Amino acid sequence: MKQIEYDPMRSANIALLYYVDGSKAYILAAEGMAVGDTVVSSKKAEIKPGNAMPIGKIPIGVAIHNIELTAGKGAQLVRGAGNAAMIQSKEDGKVIVQLPSKELRLINSACFATIGQVGNADWKNRKIGKAGRKRLMGI
Repeated sequence: MKQIEYDPMRSANIALLYYVDGSKAYILAAEGMAVGDTVVSSKKAEIKPGNAMPIGKIPIGVAIHNIELTAGKGAQLVRGAGNAAMIQSKEDGKVIVQLPSKELRLINSACFATIGQVGNADWKNRKIGKAGRKRLMGI
């Protein structure tokens, strides 16, 4: 990971990644990620914040975010700052995930998710200060 950046269009910070082949991409920065960390997305990734792997390979009780609902479609759940879902149980190729709203969702075990909690959890507590700052934020 090269750097963590502020994105004005979302509550979570984003991380700039440089791949081995020279391409660059942004991902949501997980809590605990630091500049210089190596981020891996594979079926045999290590259990550490920022790494992505199929939900079926992640141990029960681990916090996750950026969850796919359909394998290969891209992340659709738990993407806001400070959010995290919890893996509750696994059965017959499906995984039961408890979302931040306490809803239990049955998700295919081939769907990818990212380990850890979304970063910038303190975004709700910042002081706006004046109406002009809200305007500058685009609200």
